[in-house]
Amino acid sequence: MEIRQRILVSRPVDEVWTFLADVPTVAACIPGAELGEGGEDGRYSGRFNVKVGPLTAKMEGEGRLVRDDATKTGTLEGKGLDKRGGSRVTATLRYAVVAEGDGSAVEVDADVTLTGPLAQIGRTGIIDDVARSITSDFATALEERLSAAEPSSVPVAAAEFDAGRAVSRSLWTRLAAWFKALFGRG
Repeated sequence: MEIRQRILVSRPVDEVWTFLADVPTVAACIPGAELGEGGEDGRYSGRFNVKVGPLTAKMEGEGRLVRDDATKTGTLEGKGLDKRGGSRVTATLRYAVVAEGDGSAVEVDADVTLTGPLAQIGRTGIIDDVARSITSDFATALEERLSAAEPSSVPVAAAEFDAGRAVSRSLWTRLAAWFKALFGRG
């Protein structure tokens, strides 16, 4: 599945690009992410913990980050496995930092493949809504980190991302749209 997001940040391009090079700090801005060991070749291990209603997945995996300073673009390729639930994910995430008005935008394009129990919710389109929720939380944390005088004054991400909020919002939005279409108010 393709996921495209655009994160607006009220900071200059060079500042955002420099920030995104600090992988441990960026990982702390992603709800549910825990960074493991990092190598000098851009390889990192980590975990992503997500809860969707009764379904909990603790994805463990590795990824490799490649950045191009000249174009301010990067690519993260990764894979993970939930050993307990059997879900697997592979992803290629491409991003670019571009000027946007007085600030900048981080444009994200991800190709994600899910298998196992998590793939079932992907078929309903809810994964897009969960991705938007994660992106929104990440954007808030990113802006806070970039604005903070002391980076340690901003709390780190939670150990588990509860997607239930995003799923509930998604279901209500879809239900409301269905009723609007049904009664001709859309």
